[in-house]
Amino acid sequence: MPLNDAHTEKIRRGFTLTEMAIVLAVFGLVLGSIWAAASKVYENRRIANFTRQLTALTAAASAAYPRGHFSSAPSTFLMTYLLNVGAYPADLYVSSCPGSPWNNWEMTGCLISPFGTQVFLDYQDNFGVGAPASTNVYEIQIFPMAASDCNVFLPPFIAQAAGSGSGQLVWVKAGNAYTGPVDQNFDVTRVAGCSGNVVLQFML
Repeated sequence: MPLNDAHTEKIRRGFTLTEMAIVLAVFGLVLGSIWAAASKVYENRRIANFTRQLTALTAAASAAYPRGHFSSAPSTFLMTYLLNVGAYPADLYVSSCPGSPWNNWEMTGCLISPFGTQVFLDYQDNFGVGAPASTNVYEIQIFPMAASDCNVFLPPFIAQAAGSGSGQLVWVKAGNAYTGPVDQNFDVTRVAGCSGNVVLQFML
């Protein structure tokens, strides 16, 4: 058979199953890589957004105590007070809570994190854990957090927020993983495996 005829015959015959399998495998690898990269970007964005939101909340809550003592706290509930002064980030507060919010007794609407969890602020409420009662702290409660979300968000947030000065994170309850004080030298691997109820206490 002449060479040109053989080439024509191959074109007419099309791809073999092996060739098609190789193409599909390569296509799958490319799609998988794109999906993994996009997921990582999305995850990093959620972490950054929640960190920004909590940073704004801690600044607003600290400002609610002009002298750093409970005696100067607003007469209204902390969450209502912060709502009234417009302290909540626009992408955190929702006026219509999904499901049955557990904080609807305190204010209209609720706070929903980028992870889909509810966020609650309160004056010191040791919740069975926390800094000594004589310590002026407020807390942010995040209920509930899935293990996958907690493990990607909490360690870097603790590393950034831990300290001993005003507005610094001083105590954490990370589900069943860890309950206790934190400082700038805290080993964030101690909260690995966290899930469920997360309580963060901040110094006034």
